[in-house]
Amino acid sequence: MPVMPDTTPTQSTQSYLVHNDSRQSTTTPVTKADVLVAGSLAVDFSCDFAPLEGNSKEVSPSMCTSNPAVIGQSLGGVGHNVALASHYAGSSTVFCSAVADDLSGKAALAALTEEGLGTEGVQTLSPSSGVGTAQYVAVNDARKDLVVAMADMRIMELPASDLDFDSKWASLVERTRPKWVVVDANWSPDVLAKWLASARQIAARVAFEPVSTAKAVRIFARADDGRAVIGPADTVPNHKLNLATPNGLELSSLYQAARANGLFDSPGWWEVIDGFKLSGSSSRDRLQSVTSAALVDQGIPQQNMQLLPFIPNIVTTLGRDGVLLTQLLRPGDPRLRSPDAAPYIISRADENNNIVGGLYMRLFPPETVLAEDAIVGVNGAGDTLLGVIIAGLAAGRELEDVIKIGQQASLRTLQSSRSVSPEIRNLAKLLQ
Repeated sequence: MPVMPDTTPTQSTQSYLVHNDSRQSTTTPVTKADVLVAGSLAVDFSCDFAPLEGNSKEVSPSMCTSNPAVIGQSLGGVGHNVALASHYAGSSTVFCSAVADDLSGKAALAALTEEGLGTEGVQTLSPSSGVGTAQYVAVNDARKDLVVAMADMRIMELPASDLDFDSKWASLVERTRPKWVVVDANWSPDVLAKWLASARQIAARVAFEPVSTAKAVRIFARADDGRAVIGPADTVPNHKLNLATPNGLELSSLYQAARANGLFDSPGWWEVIDGFKLSGSSSRDRLQSVTSAALVDQGIPQQNMQLLPFIPNIVTTLGRDGVLLTQLLRPGDPRLRSPDAAPYIISRADENNNIVGGLYMRLFPPETVLAEDAIVGVNGAGDTLLGVIIAGLAAGRELEDVIKIGQQASLRTLQSSRSVSPEIRNLAKLLQ
């Protein structure tokens, strides 16, 4: 079954995307959701060095001894942050993850209930699993710059055989039938493959958060049955992923992994790339006109374009350079004829092409660049962006229209001491 059902073409489907904040009970089963997020849930500890009075000039903690500090505890994890941002943005959201039956796990479940996400999708594993609830400890200096961090994410590395996937999660996907399923790369390749298969069963669209350069490549790795999570045959229109949100380094990691695994040698990949009708001499100037010479020199637009046959919508976060949207347009997409969209149309395919309509690329610079002393935390900014984007897509908005709202939400999280700023609730009305 293809990821996207055959429908009458609309502006949303032609771009390979289709385009109630009530608290969920931990006991009442969820019957319907717009978004299901499957990913990591962790208890985060932030240890900020606080020199004793009279030692105010000290900035960094001393090694191999105890240091005075201000220690804060919060709920985090990439999947949790994405789900919370989607929830704050007004989307009915189900969150799926795993905790251990330990003190941290009990605290995490209680915090989820307080946040309004609910716990129906969270598995609690017995001590016999040999792992604890995921935890992340960051030690910062007096300026709150990271000195060292330690992460215990073993619970997310468990094989599918140690998790009750079918009766717990697959049945939840079937019952709630979300429009979007978001997965993060903390899962093992085998579990990632199961999430993608469950989404395909209900024709839900799938977004992928790469998490890190090391974990991003799991989407192209092989599951326990020997088949790749995303393989050479998984090109449009039979793609398994609709959207990915890497940063620049994660994009490079995805590109290198796809090349190493032979994805760029497949006939399906070549058919899409050939449909762009871009020559080497003209493509650089065209890409540079919609991005910048620096980004083209880094190969960022080119790497996005090479990955489009497998992931037809890529939102690359570039820090102070903003966000780069790269899309594979379907034949008949209205933007191919729109004067407003013309500056962002890199190429148009032949009229008889049934798969490729064109290539759309647009750089969204940040509306505001914060001073360093105005940034409270950076860990949840990218997760916030994805959560708000997905909430907008689930509400029927177009991707290029919700990116700016996602950037506003990220700005609020950068200025917040929490992993996701509650002020995102004030942006929910913009997504309707």
